[in-house]
Amino acid sequence: MNNCMLLAEIIQAPQLRYTSDTQTPVAEFVVQFPALRDGDPAGQMKVVGWCNLAQDIQDNYQVGKRVR
Repeated sequence: MNNCMLLAEIIQAPQLRYTSDTQTPVAEFVVQFPALRDGDPAGQMKVVGWCNLAQDIQDNYQVGKRVR
């Protein structure tokens, strides 16, 4: 099995919402990865967490924190 660990900085505050049918919590935020080479732009990715993880994200993750 392959593994990949990423280290990124949160650049957009987590937004918590709930699904319309089951009211399942969903949290979304955007992270940024440093560029691999000089002159390259930093990479960005949207991160989504569901259920208990969504509430944990909302409570503990803020802009400027690093996550892995």
